[in-house]
Amino acid sequence: MLSFDRVELLEFGGSRLRKWLGRWPPEFSGCCCAASNKMYTLGGGDTFLAVQYATCDKTDMNAEATSAVASGNLSSARYGGGAAANPSTAGYVCGGNTNTTTWVVTGDKLVYSTDTTTATSSSNLSVARGQVTAQSERSTKAYFAGGFDLTVKYATTDKLTFSTDTTAAQASADLSTARSAVA
Repeated sequence: MLSFDRVELLEFGGSRLRKWLGRWPPEFSGCCCAASNKMYTLGGGDTFLAVQYATCDKTDMNAEATSAVASGNLSSARYGGGAAANPSTAGYVCGGNTNTTTWVVTGDKLVYSTDTTTATSSSNLSVARGQVTAQSERSTKAYFAGGFDLTVKYATTDKLTFSTDTTAAQASADLSTARSAVA
């Protein structure tokens, strides 16, 4: 099991990020980047996943500073959700684990202009699963693919349409092999 108890400095696209203390790095929680050099890190779990977080941290990449933003917290504490962004408007975290044996379909939307996250049931995944990968083409849609629950790995891909905050299974985009924790 990979975990980080402390990351002092991380280079990312020429910018420096700080302060992931006692939490999973972004690929195990949700990380959404806004267009204005802001990054949001949402959720996560402690080293042994005994504790899950709903916490939203906002990093200003220009100032190299991170602070908690309570209004941006996820609707439920969890880790392993996929995160994708429409950079000028909002970020989404879908799916994840609320503990080591419970997976959710929950879709949360973080509106950048207000730093506010709310559960948006229309963006829920089609199947409850964790360790979902997410990709966005940065203007109209995102895809949440793969993942697992206690007994099954999935090839399932869900398409999220930004204009309607609606997610639906997109069978034509399913992964070629069922798997989780995809890069």
